[in-house]
Amino acid sequence: MKVQNYFYYSMTGIFFVTLMCFVIEPYIGYQSVGLFLMLNILIASFTGKTKVVLFTGGLSALAWNFFFITPRYHFSVSSTQDRVMILTYFIVSLIMAIIASRIHNHKQIIESERLYRAIFDSVSHELKTPLTAMVGSASAISMENLDAETQKILIYEIMEAGQRLNLVINNLLDMSRIRSGLLKPKKEVIEMNTFVSEFVDRHQSRMQNMKISFEPSEKESYILADEGLLENIFFNLFKNSQKHGGVHPKLEIKISMRNNLLEISLRDFGLGVKDADLDKIFDPFFSSEKSEGLGLGLSIAKAFVEALDGKIQTVNLEKHSGFIVAIRFPVFDLKKSGFVDVN
Repeated sequence: MKVQNYFYYSMTGIFFVTLMCFVIEPYIGYQSVGLFLMLNILIASFTGKTKVVLFTGGLSALAWNFFFITPRYHFSVSSTQDRVMILTYFIVSLIMAIIASRIHNHKQIIESERLYRAIFDSVSHELKTPLTAMVGSASAISMENLDAETQKILIYEIMEAGQRLNLVINNLLDMSRIRSGLLKPKKEVIEMNTFVSEFVDRHQSRMQNMKISFEPSEKESYILADEGLLENIFFNLFKNSQKHGGVHPKLEIKISMRNNLLEISLRDFGLGVKDADLDKIFDPFFSSEKSEGLGLGLSIAKAFVEALDGKIQTVNLEKHSGFIVAIRFPVFDLKKSGFVDVN
């Protein structure tokens, strides 16, 4: 939750407590009302936000002074007892702010430890699985009396495991680049119909049984982008579609113009994503239930798209009929830029 929301809730709470105090003040007295308003500070401390606690204490003291201390509707305190009470507000606020800060830091430490364990377990599993497959297949190849077909299968398994291991390492390196702020795109003019068509041709064999169809835009479509980052974006999106596309995965790619932006949509025909997970799928290390992998593919794709001044959105289709990832980039106008296409 955003910090400004806590301030809003604090003001709202003080407003309603003050209204209630107007009702009960004739029965309990204005000094008891002061103690009652002080409960706002205790409640605010549960937010773990130091500034919110201090703000709540100060505003509660002002509300008590203005509405309940005689003369009412003036900021003046004549009684020594009331002055001590006002001072108490700020002392209590300061103490509760310190406690809130410690609670917040403690929560951060706990969350960091949980995240570290989750990442460590996930990375360990993702590295261990392909390594085990490679060692097992290599050991089997070293055995005598293996026919050529069996050797071919084992070599293929080693290559598959190596590619998976390479993907894990590349994703971890990419996430490190993103987090460190070292991601600096080298932009060039790219015609997207050609890029996507060639990408599909290069990677179709690596997508095993996934059927891929491509519908290009009616005209040539240019954008200004880093080709290496585009390769990474599409590879991660393809792997995601393959992973969640069902037994016989199918992927439809379409390029079109939408509101002066170039849109590339990728639709799979799996069960889609749970509505509760839609806001989390771009979070690093998030994986849906029964999903293998580090959960970095979509978060890396999103970071790279945004680094290229693009936007990425997801849509769940009705009745579990598929899932769409749509990427939008600013169109690069060759004529206005004075760019000459030598082809």
